[in-house]
Formats: sequence, C-alpha cells, structure tokens
Amino acid sequence: MFDTPPIYFGLNSDEALAFFRKYDILKCVFWIIFNKYQKVCLQFPDELLKDSPLICSMIEERVHQKLYILADTTFGSCCVDYIAAKHVDADAIIHFGYACLNSNNEIPTLYVFPKEYLDINVTCENIISFAKNFTNSLIVLYDVSYSYYADNLINRFAIIKDKIRVSMLAVPQQKKDSVKYSSSDLVINKFNRYYSLPFGTNIDTVSFICLVPLHRRKNFENFVLSNRSTIFYRYSNEEHCLEKMTLPDLLKRSLYEVHKVKEAKRVGILISTLSTDKYLDAINRIKTLCKLTNKLSYIFSVGKISVEKLANFPEIDVFVLIGCPEAEIENKRDFYQPVVGMMEAEMALNNNEIWWQNVVKDYREFLPGGTQYKAINIEQFKNTENEVDISLITNNVISNSAIECDGDITENIIVVRNPLIVTQWNKNYDLNERSWRGLEPNIGKASVEKASIGRTGIPSTGYEYPSSERLT
Repeated sequence: MFDTPPIYFGLNSDEALAFFRKYDILKCVFWIIFNKYQKVCLQFPDELLKDSPLICSMIEERVHQKLYILADTTFGSCCVDYIAAKHVDADAIIHFGYACLNSNNEIPTLYVFPKEYLDINVTCENIISFAKNFTNSLIVLYDVSYSYYADNLINRFAIIKDKIRVSMLAVPQQKKDSVKYSSSDLVINKFNRYYSLPFGTNIDTVSFICLVPLHRRKNFENFVLSNRSTIFYRYSNEEHCLEKMTLPDLLKRSLYEVHKVKEAKRVGILISTLSTDKYLDAINRIKTLCKLTNKLSYIFSVGKISVEKLANFPEIDVFVLIGCPEAEIENKRDFYQPVVGMMEAEMALNNNEIWWQNVVKDYREFLPGGTQYKAINIEQFKNTENEVDISLITNNVISNSAIECDGDITENIIVVRNPLIVTQWNKNYDLNERSWRGLEPNIGKASVEKASIGRTGIPSTGYEYPSSERLT
C-alpha cells in the first residue's frame, strides 16, 4: 500500500517520488485510513489544478475509495470550502496550497502546505548574527510554506532563546498543548500564529522577523498594519539579508472610506466567508449599528467578489465586507461603490469608537473579546440622534434622522470608471422600485394540473411531441 510510487502520467520514478513527497501523499493516506473517513474532498487552488488528477490517483490507489476534487472555491482558495464539500456530504477535507488557517472546525480538515526552499544554515547564521547586535527581543514569524523548517529553526535558535523566539502555526483542530511553552510565558495568538513573551514584556520593545517568500509578502501585511509602532524585518532568501518592511500609508484611504459610510443611506453587508468563525456576529453587529443610525442594511452573498456582480446593485451606497482578513480585493478603485472593512464601518457608525493609528483588517477584533472591541452605547445614540455633520468629501449635511429623499428624484447619474464599463442609476432608487425582483411564486394563484408528458429527443436528431402538442 505504501510502496514507492510507480510511474504516473509519463513521470519517471525519481519524478514520481519527488511529487509523492511534495504533496505528502503518505500523510494524506494515513490520515484517511486512521480516521476511517468515507467521503473525502481534495481542495486545490487554481495554480495546483494541473496536479490534482495525479494527486487524486495516488491517494485513491492506496485508500481504495473514490475522492472528490473541489476545483472552484466558493470564496477564496485560502479558506476551507465547507459549502462545496457539503454538496457531497463529505466527512473530511484535505486542503492543498496556501492556507490562511481561519476555520470554524465544521468538517475535519488536513492541511498540506506548499514547500518553498529555504537555505536554513545561512538563514539561521544571519539572523543570529543580527540578534547579537540588536537591543530588542526578536520574534521569528514564518510563512506556511516554511512550516516544515519549524523544528529546525527552534533547535538552531535555542542557543540564544532569550533574544530569539520562534512562532508556531495555530492550525485549526490541532491541540494547543502540542506547542510547548514555559509556564512563566505570556502566549499570544495573532493572525493564527502562536508566540510567547515573558510576563511584563512591553510589546513595543519587541521586533519581528518574517520568513516569507517575496511573492507572498502581502500575507504578512496584516501584522505590520496592526502594529505600526513595531519594527518588522523580512528576511530575503534571495539576497540573504534582512530588509525593513515598509508599507504605503493606508490611513488616508481608510479615513475617506469612513466618511463614505457616514454619508451612506443604504449599506450592503457583503459576505465573503462562511468558514471564518463569528461572521454571523459581525453581520448582526453591522445591522444593529445601521439601525441605530437610521440606515437601511441589506445582506449580499455573491461568491467571489467582482465589479460586475456588485454593479447589479446600484442602489447600495457602500458595501461592508465581512470576509477572510487575507482576502484582499486588488481592484477596489474599479468598483462603483466603496467596499470597506469592519474597521471603517465601526469608526463611522459606532459613537463609542475612536480613531487609532493602526489599520485592523480582521473583523473579529471588533467583536466581544477582540482587542478593538467597543460596546455599543445606545443612550449615546439617542442623545445624538438629531445632531448633524458636514461631509468632508461632498460638503453635504449628514444626519442620523430618518431617510429622506434629497434633490430631484428624477436626477440620473452616469458613472464611467472604465472605458468598457458604464452603469446608470437614480441616486434615490430603492430596491422596492425594481420592475423585476426575481421569479414570482404566485402561491395559491396558479391552478393545480396533473403532470403530462412533454417533448422528447435531442437537437441533433430532432424532437418528438405528444400528439396533442405536435407542431404544424
């Protein structure tokens, strides 16, 4: 069952063995057999679809059962697609490729991370040399593609563990007890990374070194954005040196989006995840804030977000995205309405919220138990219900009173963002004014008739009709 793989799809024995190890085929086989799973789904990102038939064949030959391949994910490939797996009533999922590690533990999941090359000897020597001349303590964060170097990194840095500490991945469904820490340490879990600090340590005196391939650098931007007062370094495996991580200033963009939410009368709550925990709590919180500020809220679930999909809802003034913190929208400026995060919505709608210098993309930080959570003060909303403000963008008056039509209701707006995409709508348009709102069920209005035989056949050979309906 577990012998060296034979030749597959024209691969020689050495190539097949390398492929076998690259995707941890034995680990997948043992996991399925040991747990006695019967319906297993294999989830692949787009870049690994070319290898999916071979991976599936290798595992099927050893577990003697059929597997399912999930090729088109519902939202993002970094999240486990529980929705697609439920279509076949799967009892387990094997997730291949990069993973954000956000999971609600709904279905048992095995993660098979990509394996990037890291010159471990040179890397450790350079980091140790840097730490000896550095005053602050260092925390080493690594990308999931370097996870198979974790034990080696811990052993190498043990000689100066008072200066360098290595983080561990917080893999869902893996017991935290498997990560050993001293009883005198403060264990922190941030963006699905465990790292420890001695009690009493000021986080501002700690610096981070990120081991991450250049093409996945953006995955660690959340760390930098949420800790702007902390110094972050990226170790370049190409140049074998440490470089300070710098990011463009996103505070101006966030401030602009805050004012767009304040101006909005109709808010769309855009769901972009069903696997990240507490997403329902985030939706309910936005709905509550909209109700307290007299804004209409609508919930949308459109799968993978695109300009064309959201353009179908021109009556929405702004969309609040509830999704994976690492699911970045690359072309945000192409959308006709702003797509903002939980942070901008909180700052615009919650009177108890204040501005800070960090940019927080994880919506869970604004829920009870999160670092940015601020309780909703209903009495404060009642006291400010009749207050007005002036928009810094349009100079219009912003009020929390009931929604009213301002301006000529026949005034139309044509927005051109791309030479090939044009949309037209009325700025006071309402959902109830749509001429077509979907299929009309007409329950109780349609007469009940007995089912009858219709036409049969295929286009190439023609159709046969019942004698009572034959075309003339």
